[in-house]
Amino acid sequence: MESSRIVLAADGLDFRQAGNLVDAIRGRLYAVKIHDLWDRHGKDMVTLLKLRGADGLRVWVDLKLHDVPKTVELRALALKDAGADIVTVHASGGVEMMKAAVTSGIDEVYAVTLLTSLGPDEVHVQYGSETSSAVVVRRLALLAKAAGVHGIVCSPQEVSLVRNAIGEGIKIVVPGVRSVGAEVHDQKRTGTH
Repeated sequence: MESSRIVLAADGLDFRQAGNLVDAIRGRLYAVKIHDLWDRHGKDMVTLLKLRGADGLRVWVDLKLHDVPKTVELRALALKDAGADIVTVHASGGVEMMKAAVTSGIDEVYAVTLLTSLGPDEVHVQYGSETSSAVVVRRLALLAKAAGVHGIVCSPQEVSLVRNAIGEGIKIVVPGVRSVGAEVHDQKRTGTH
């Protein structure tokens, strides 16, 4: 399972659809990422996905935690206790917050640098007119590395920048990858395969 690099984003599916999809492609996935399915089904969803997936399938609860360090630690611990293997945090929450998630004992913590739904205009409003997404992503990736996270989430446009900044040894997870001509929905910094 470790050789697979595919993460299935099971967004917008119901309980049965998610289980059937994982069953249909079992053995080909590294992880299944859930968000709204966690909100609706919690631990039951994690249990179902692990039962339907191949041995070693990881469940990634993508809540993008962003709170004070102790709250994030407790939330990550609760997710671990519910069977989750991977959790996301916002790197903008700071080094101590990310460290708190890492020390919770959950298998993997991925730090989201900058949401792929943010385009240049939003980046300028949030971070200043002289700041680019590349500058923000690089800075947040370096903070995430300092915190000891296991993976960094960035857009396809920033993979090289992040790898050059952090070096080897930390996973880079890339959302927003679409087939040529596919709908990008609310994503603004995407890539094609």
